[in-house]
Amino acid sequence: MYRGKPPAIENRYEGDFAPFPIQVRVRKTGRTYEEESLIAVRTATDIVEACGSDCRRYIDLPEEGVAVVCPFKRGIVADFDLAATLLKYLLNKHRKVPKLLYMFRRPSVVLCFPRSVKLTTVETAAYNDCMMQAGCGKVRFFEGGIDELPRELEGKFDIAIGITYEEPRE
Repeated sequence: MYRGKPPAIENRYEGDFAPFPIQVRVRKTGRTYEEESLIAVRTATDIVEACGSDCRRYIDLPEEGVAVVCPFKRGIVADFDLAATLLKYLLNKHRKVPKLLYMFRRPSVVLCFPRSVKLTTVETAAYNDCMMQAGCGKVRFFEGGIDELPRELEGKFDIAIGITYEEPRE
């Protein structure tokens, strides 16, 4: 947590903070959605304006006082609060469950990472804490794409989230 006023948020969606697609697969419907890893924040009040693919309009038509941020750096959590907000948005947008049910049943989630991203213990804990903050009940990690998820593992979780970050080619 920040003490006092948080540091100024600037546009961070280039270089190491380049956005990447996040895939969300809901078990109940069987559909896979793709969203951008972006979040738009009003800099004066730190209020979130938009998340995911909705942030593209703030990049195309910049608005005064709104910064577009990618809360991940090379596929790893860089800004915990913004990452948790983005993941919560993605869970709520595609799950479509009445809010009253969230009090009784939290979704179980499997996070899929490409084999090129090797998570350390600290990075795994950061993703786990982000998912818990976003409202998940059980979180499991899988090394491989969301399409490579085994059937028996896929049936045990409500939502599968695929972090599809790849190293930029030079």
